[in-house]
Amino acid sequence: MTDVLLVAYHYPPISSAGTQRAVSFLKHLPQHGYRVHVLTTNAFGQESPDTAYRASELVGGYRAIFNPAARDLLPHIRSRTRTGSARSLLSRLGRRLLIPDAQVGWLPSAYRVARHILNSQPIGVVLTTGPPFSSHLLGLALRKTENLPWVADFRDTWTHDPLDESITSPLRSSVESWMERLVLEGATRVTCVTDIAAGVLGTHTQKPVSVIPNGYEARSPATGARREKSGPVRFVHTGSFSTSHPRRSPESLVRAAQMLGDEVDFELVFVGPLDENEIAMIQPLVDSGRAIVTGAVSSDEALGWQDRADVLVVVDHPRDVLASNVPGKVYEYGASGKPILAIVPPGATDRLITEMEAGICVRHDPKEIAVAITAMANGTSGLSPDKRKWQQFDRGKSAEKMARVLSEVMEN
Repeated sequence: MTDVLLVAYHYPPISSAGTQRAVSFLKHLPQHGYRVHVLTTNAFGQESPDTAYRASELVGGYRAIFNPAARDLLPHIRSRTRTGSARSLLSRLGRRLLIPDAQVGWLPSAYRVARHILNSQPIGVVLTTGPPFSSHLLGLALRKTENLPWVADFRDTWTHDPLDESITSPLRSSVESWMERLVLEGATRVTCVTDIAAGVLGTHTQKPVSVIPNGYEARSPATGARREKSGPVRFVHTGSFSTSHPRRSPESLVRAAQMLGDEVDFELVFVGPLDENEIAMIQPLVDSGRAIVTGAVSSDEALGWQDRADVLVVVDHPRDVLASNVPGKVYEYGASGKPILAIVPPGATDRLITEMEAGICVRHDPKEIAVAITAMANGTSGLSPDKRKWQQFDRGKSAEKMARVLSEVMEN
């Protein structure tokens, strides 16, 4: 067994696609000869029992003192729900002023814990996954001080497709571009999740960029989750909107549903955390019996709603660039064999769903969305999704690809 230090800020109890990728590496890499030691944050609590190494950070103390409401949230939504103080001036300033991200304050503590791990465990290779991209800065520091092979795993591109376009300035962009180049040049190997991302990152490094897609964990449908074929056609969206990206919104979907009125027999189900504005936006549909809002639920409950759906919905934010990532839920959706309504910009998600013949992709135009809803609700879309096509995205296969990359960097 070769020991791997996996630096993954997003890790349970944090609930995100990044968490799922880290957990899948922890689960599947041992099958390929790699023992994984996880380094993560303690700011959002911990698992029970917990085997990860956890480094403290200022945000943990801030939440404990100034944001006590966060302590009352369920563990799986502590990192996904904004309470009142999360909108405070201090919080907003932190997101704007800390470069490359608000998690950069975690690095000093994380570096100390990483050195402890390296001194106590026979680590042979370091794997950092981001965002947050500050995790890669830790990998860069360890590369310089410990001279271990280091794989930088990009779940999103950095400056090409920024996570928060609202806080980009010329100065910040230049600083982040410089940091990005340092990481790409310093890493022994770079991995990412889509061909588009590989093309973007590859313009900044001479090293090969390997594509290791996200995916899904194979599972059986939840007991009692079978959808009764009666009542309105159920369109289910799982996950968050603006808490994932400030420009991600259910507005165009809601407007399309309002345009259709009672002409089409369907209902929308929003499964996951919504902010106050999003709830207010959806409420007229709830009042008219056209929508259900569940609030934040566990991952198992969200999967149960997917099992009971007729159509699965994904909404990604519009971009001025070619979208380089695919929301993690798309792979779960595809593996279910159910048709997908994708409200997405041109880019990786659009290409994937189209190539897999798994659904209808439309832009953020209520009229276009309404046409798609009508066709899917009336059974005239002509779709016949095949879940077998998605078997290539089983997370075990992605971990196998990562294992090959780790072996290659250790041999060189």
